[in-house]
Amino acid sequence: MLSVKMPCSEDFQCMDLLRKCSDILNLCEDGVEIDKVTFVALLSACGQAGFVDEGLLYFESMGSVYNISATAGHYACMVDLLGHAGCLHKAAE
Repeated sequence: MLSVKMPCSEDFQCMDLLRKCSDILNLCEDGVEIDKVTFVALLSACGQAGFVDEGLLYFESMGSVYNISATAGHYACMVDLLGHAGCLHKAAE
């Protein structure tokens, strides 16, 4: 299980967080198993940083790239992410 937790109070910290999220997914190519918990951490980090587009891409890639089925925890992260961005109507989709 891999996870990232970092407060995002400055722009440079947010960009660093996004890079770390990408680095985690790249570990899959190195043989590190990416699982459901990893994606909960990634989606949560995107929500904290306000990275809506990136969070949506990670959520979509769970099934299409990593063959991971979304759980209630993943959907809760997406509702949180979209709600904080003022896009709660997208959560219904």
